Amino acid sequence: MEGFGTLEYWAKVIDFILFAAALVWLWQKFAKPQLEAASDAENARIAGIEEALAKAKGDLTAARAAREAANGEREAILRNADEAGAHDLAAAVADAKAQAERIRAHAGGEVERQRYAAGVRLRVEMIEEALAEARRDAAARSDEALQASLVDQLLEDLMRDRKAGA
Repeated sequence: MEGFGTLEYWAKVIDFILFAAALVWLWQKFAKPQLEAASDAENARIAGIEEALAKAKGDLTAARAAREAANGEREAILRNADEAGAHDLAAAVADAKAQAERIRAHAGGEVERQRYAAGVRLRVEMIEEALAEARRDAAARSDEALQASLVDQLLEDLMRDRKAGA
């Protein structure tokens, strides 16, 4: 075997050192910057994901708060709708009762008017019947002599009233 002092041995040692130095230089010049760039890119991607996750959590919290607010508004709307419906129903019932009372009062007045009109018609019919009966009776009782005496009596009464007034 060769010794430490031979040229060939030291050439191999120097070759090895140069080879190792070349590997370190290649590592520093090319591989390390690419690994660092890849690492930085991955870190940036992870940071972007973490930002998106934080934003999504914030959006989720805001959405939950908005949902709670919407539920509260929905409850208020339903409560107000129920109250308004009950109020409208009560008003409609009151209006219907008032209208029914007006119709009842109007119908009562109409009945009284019809009753009065029927009474008037009945009196007119009775008067007409009595007048017709009186005419038939007068025609049956009267004759020329009675009519002449009645005309004479009327003329005497008129003359007497004239003399009394003059």
